[in-house]
Amino acid sequence: MKPSRPGPSSSMNGGAPDAPSQVQVRTDKLENATSLQRQPNTEPDLAGYRVVWRATTADQWQGAQDVGNVSVATCPTPRR
Repeated sequence: MKPSRPGPSSSMNGGAPDAPSQVQVRTDKLENATSLQRQPNTEPDLAGYRVVWRATTADQWQGAQDVGNVSVATCPTPRR
């Protein structure tokens, strides 16, 4: 997960938001998607997160999904 903000001047401290902490892949369901879980972010001006992914052999990001300021996000798993 990568943090995102509503605009470049919205940061209260003038810097980048904190990285998400304790990110885990949820494996309690068998489904054709990937669910990520993280600790809630307490920064009041955080707009949300964008999940980005790529194949382990790719040098560029191949997909992205804005998920908002949530603690659990489910994204599609690309098929090969």
